[in-house]
Amino acid sequence: MKKFMILMSALYLSLTAYPKNWIITNDGFTFSPAAITIQLGDTVTFQLASIHNALEVDKTTWDANANDPVTGFTTPNGGGMILPAQLPVGTHYYVCEFHASSGMKGTITVEQTTGIEKGQTQTTFNVYPNPSNGLFYFSYAVNVNPGIPIELAVFDILGQRVLQITDVTQQSNQQFNLSAFPKGVYFARFSSLEFSFDQKLVIK
Repeated sequence: MKKFMILMSALYLSLTAYPKNWIITNDGFTFSPAAITIQLGDTVTFQLASIHNALEVDKTTWDANANDPVTGFTTPNGGGMILPAQLPVGTHYYVCEFHASSGMKGTITVEQTTGIEKGQTQTTFNVYPNPSNGLFYFSYAVNVNPGIPIELAVFDILGQRVLQITDVTQQSNQQFNLSAFPKGVYFARFSSLEFSFDQKLVIK
């Protein structure tokens, strides 16, 4: 998904097919599946019993069945969505904060997508100012097939969508307002059937 983290104010481009959402559940005190390999730009949703969560840790902590957090993703009890901005390339180690000592842990390995091939979309997307008091602007340049709708969606840190703009037009300095929402970290997803970008937003 790494992290609350290296969460980029840059963007992650999925250069393959439309991003996939992976589901991780629990079977008692075991994550299922306990190890997955995904592509950069995919999301991961934890659907857990209310006594479990998912907390990112480093490998040393993971090997020791401990629960010392790193600056990475975490979910509330019951799970939540981990967005691509929290999942840069590499292996992400996570545990259930409450049952790590029992070996309840897993890994998410994020692989870099391949380079742009002929016919694939080339896109740039930017949100500014960032951090902001809640008033953001965005601009983009994209080469997509005519008629394919483009959407901007904004998610809170739990993966709940708080804003959606459909049929985005290609022009500079388009505005969206999040000032009614609490201060904190959000994620903007700019997507169509041909591409997806994610960018961390901060309301201060």
